Amino acid sequence: MDTEHVVISATPVLIDAIGRQRESEDIRVFVDRQGVSKLAAALHYTLRIIDGGFTQRTGTNKLGVHPVEGLTVFTALQDVVEEAVAHDPYLNQID
Repeated sequence: MDTEHVVISATPVLIDAIGRQRESEDIRVFVDRQGVSKLAAALHYTLRIIDGGFTQRTGTNKLGVHPVEGLTVFTALQDVVEEAVAHDPYLNQID
């Protein structure tokens, strides 16, 4: 998927995160305000946070959103990632 800033790979965890808009108001509101490409970036930063490479504050700064909005979406996406580990082979390939 091409965006104005980067090419995004549609991995199972990203597709799951996009689909979670129906279940998660936090993800739905984030996508409504920021768009799918920003959700993909938030997912990338969430993975860095889980790996210990970033703090949530660093991820929020890099994402360029209000701190509360960033922390909220990171928390929602952590749930998505925890469930996706079992079925997304790309999660093990991320540097």
